[in-house]
Amino acid sequence: QHTSKATVQDLIDANKMVAIARDYANTKIIIKSIDLDKLALLVVSDASWGNNHDLCSQGAYMLLAVDETIADGQWGTISPLRWRSHKLERQTQSTLGAELMSLSKALAEGAWMRSLFAEALNDDYELSNDKDLSKKMLMIAVIDNKPVYDHVHGDGVVVKDKRLAIDMLIVKKDVRADNIILRWVDTR
Repeated sequence: QHTSKATVQDLIDANKMVAIARDYANTKIIIKSIDLDKLALLVVSDASWGNNHDLCSQGAYMLLAVDETIADGQWGTISPLRWRSHKLERQTQSTLGAELMSLSKALAEGAWMRSLFAEALNDDYELSNDKDLSKKMLMIAVIDNKPVYDHVHGDGVVVKDKRLAIDMLIVKKDVRADNIILRWVDTR
């Protein structure tokens, strides 16, 4: 994000990142076999509010194929499918806004991934029955922002920012209607 206004410090930071990448050059990403009858999708999202020089926020998510026993707190097989770190589309007034925008984007990517699996695993797949077939695959979303978690699981939405309130309602509707379990984990 700094390429058009890069400084010497940005170049130093980039060189450090290249050195770290070289240190881990032999790291492998292993895609493990998961029984399709027990397949679930784990979506992890996070955000950093106003961390860029132009006060924009950074969001990130990771989609993982998992064994559905993870939903019960058990250890299970995990395989990475997709990940992204990106500048959020609009500026927000709070950490809540950045975390919510990142979660919303992650859930949308998760819905897309579930649709891909639904089409691949069902001979009778048609776009008209995508919602029903996609919901068969459990999605577990994990965030480290307690206020977002509380808002999604609460009865009302008490958010003063109108855009944020709309995003919150959309996320809340998706979680409740689309076989999504939202989990909170401590930031540490």
